[in-house]
Amino acid sequence: MKKTSWSVLLVICVAACSRQASSEKQPQKQKPVIASPMPSPIGGRASAGSPDDVLVTVNGESLTRGEADAEVSYRLASMLNQIPSDQQENAFAAARKEVMEQFVYRTLVREEADRRKIEASKEEEEKALQDIASKLPPGVTIEEVLKNSPIGEDEMREQLRLGIRVRKLFDQVSAHTADVSDQEIDNFIATQGDMATMPETVRARHILIATAAEDDDAKRAEKKKKAEEIRQKLLDGADFAEMAAQYSDCPSRQRGGDLGAFSRERMVKPFADAAFAQKVDEIGPIVETSYGFHIIQVTEHTEAGPVPRQKIAEALKAQKKDQVLREWLEDLRSKATIEYGPSQSDQTP
Repeated sequence: MKKTSWSVLLVICVAACSRQASSEKQPQKQKPVIASPMPSPIGGRASAGSPDDVLVTVNGESLTRGEADAEVSYRLASMLNQIPSDQQENAFAAARKEVMEQFVYRTLVREEADRRKIEASKEEEEKALQDIASKLPPGVTIEEVLKNSPIGEDEMREQLRLGIRVRKLFDQVSAHTADVSDQEIDNFIATQGDMATMPETVRARHILIATAAEDDDAKRAEKKKKAEEIRQKLLDGADFAEMAAQYSDCPSRQRGGDLGAFSRERMVKPFADAAFAQKVDEIGPIVETSYGFHIIQVTEHTEAGPVPRQKIAEALKAQKKDQVLREWLEDLRSKATIEYGPSQSDQTP
């Protein structure tokens, strides 16, 4: 945990397989277990033992071998063909170890959020769903994601609410982090010169008319014509964000086509060359890349130069918050009752 940042911990705490704690006042809810997409754990021997074996218990809440292995199988399923067969057993064991440690910290922060009575409002939940929707591939809706979730829609929503609660908890814990002094900024610039400079960047939004490998010349010409027609509407005064939401095949359509700020190397060359050559607010000519036909509008252009002191201060403040949260988490852990199963004794920090 020594190198884990608070943002990574937040991801850990909202992992899809996170489970619900039991309550003294209510019977424990049935815990969802992801059905493994593989016929058995990788390597077989990596999961020797009963699925009911307890791997770790945190303040009375236990993680069993079966629950951990179901989660690990789900995590590794998509990359199974990338792992050499003679390394699959080790990969499964390493992933299970990670699942166990995530379970420990996930349980601790959820219990602390319960103790502080931190809740997620309906408005916060809906905003979180909108944020997820904005990052989905073209044609995929948030309703489909919820419906097809391997842990079920109700549990997925519960984990979403948990993520909101954990974020609010972390904000509370780090609220009194000390401000960054001018001397600290000067020291950073003096010792980290390379990190105190920033590359040339642009912020842009785009509308993508996607192409596919199987498209023939006629199909590609049809799609390019569609892009040209959309561009003309923009030149005639149509709202870019509305047109992106209506026509773009990129997930950024949920944000009006906004791609945020990026340096040249972040984008494929034809796109980067066009974006960095365009004037701010100009609707540029159609650009073709391996993804399809793009209509680009640059909204900001920042030349290379020193990082503004304010941004350095923000980065240093984030580091301080990381340190506060690491220490707080380790304090939570030191006060918890954590017991590892007999075969997991080497997991103890």
